[in-house]
Amino acid sequence: MEPVEDHQTACKVSPQHFADLSGRYSVHFSLPPQIDRLSLLPNELLDHIFDLAYSIDTPSTGALSKRLLPFHITGIYRRIHLAKGHNIDQLIRTIHKSEKLGQLVQSLQLRRVSGTPVTTSGNFEIGGFLYLLTRLDSLDLSDDEHGWLYKITSYESCGYLPRLRHIISAPDYHSLFPLLAFTAFPALRSLSVIDYEVDAGPHDTQYQSPLQFLTHLDICGLYADDLSIASFCVLCPSLTHLTLRCKSPDFFPLLRYLPSTLVELRLESTNEETDQFCDRGLPHFKHLRHLHLGPGMFTYSLPIYLLDLEQLESIELGEGRVSLGGMRRLILELPSLRRLGLDLIKAGAIGTRMEVDQGAELQGKQVPTEDEWIARDWDVPDFDASDGEGFTTEAVQVMLQLAREHDVEVKGSILEAIEVMDVCSLEFANVAIYRSYCDKAFDVYREAHQHGLTARLPPLNLDSLDPNNLRLVKTDLPDEGWFALTLE
Repeated sequence: MEPVEDHQTACKVSPQHFADLSGRYSVHFSLPPQIDRLSLLPNELLDHIFDLAYSIDTPSTGALSKRLLPFHITGIYRRIHLAKGHNIDQLIRTIHKSEKLGQLVQSLQLRRVSGTPVTTSGNFEIGGFLYLLTRLDSLDLSDDEHGWLYKITSYESCGYLPRLRHIISAPDYHSLFPLLAFTAFPALRSLSVIDYEVDAGPHDTQYQSPLQFLTHLDICGLYADDLSIASFCVLCPSLTHLTLRCKSPDFFPLLRYLPSTLVELRLESTNEETDQFCDRGLPHFKHLRHLHLGPGMFTYSLPIYLLDLEQLESIELGEGRVSLGGMRRLILELPSLRRLGLDLIKAGAIGTRMEVDQGAELQGKQVPTEDEWIARDWDVPDFDASDGEGFTTEAVQVMLQLAREHDVEVKGSILEAIEVMDVCSLEFANVAIYRSYCDKAFDVYREAHQHGLTARLPPLNLDSLDPNNLRLVKTDLPDEGWFALTLE
């Protein structure tokens, strides 16, 4: 064999020669390793990332390096939601075998559990199971069909109870005063009691343990207006937020016994046909900043009672007796007011916008008859649904303008209805112009102008127009997909 003369010659290999070599030898190509950039992040940031990843329903992280595996496991066990009995059994067995996993659980939700858990791990009851969740912060038992709250509070070792800060559960019906069972959780910050179906009445709480840190209390059920709630509130010196939802409420007798230090109060009815007024009891809450009253909870006199609440910032009202004059008075005489939510109109009465053909047919879906202003399929907002005094679109517009001048934000279905009516008025005006064009007369347009329905259109000097010599002209408006018609 002749010696190789230089490096360049040595690197020359024919395709046929390479094929011969590859048939006799294994050829390997080494690729540069991929960089796991996620693993390069600090532990604190990784922990936050995986916490967010497992707050969604179907987390997907793909292939993980060994360094990321602990954060992956932490994310899985941090918030647990179980709805089947056999899954609860499986979790109990898993935690029982590896108690370190119990240290990862911060939130446990056992909501609408189907099938009774059999707790296959011996006598390992729910109380003992929760004892291993040393960092459990939030517990959701929903309607507590299996009576777990009673088992938890009666467990022989309650060392874990002081850690729980948030609970959602039905009350413990083993007690004459069901709310008192929650005093076993001294670290509670928020408590939501559902299905409160016991008429317990007022009771002595002198020898009960207080809930020093409880600030938020939400009670829903048939007796969410019972005086036992006032007795329980005595044990909550830091209570600031209270929500009561009752089927057929009579909140007024209860209000005078509730803490006057409340800053937020929400009173609602789960019954659509409610007519139990509680506005007379509101001046009791001198520190109130946020008020929500559901449908049927107030009268026309509501503004009079609210003017004494000098710290009131937001008011939310459901459908009921409202005087726009009273709302204007609140805007003018309550300097602290910053938000006014008026859900005074039912969803079905807000109105529906007509579909308009953006093509050549300028008149819309249908040409109105002589007795109709608009096409038959337009649903005009029903402002009479509020049963208010002088409740008209013009009066609402005046109130909204006044609110803007005093930096008060107005929200709710009343604002949505006004927005629909604004678009509806534009359609009215368009149809009136089209009718003027077709009929070669301005009678319909003048009638629309008298009703204030042509304000969105450029002004027309009808005296300068010849009704027999008209044409339609498209004009620019800020509403996308809409057009206005004028005449020349």
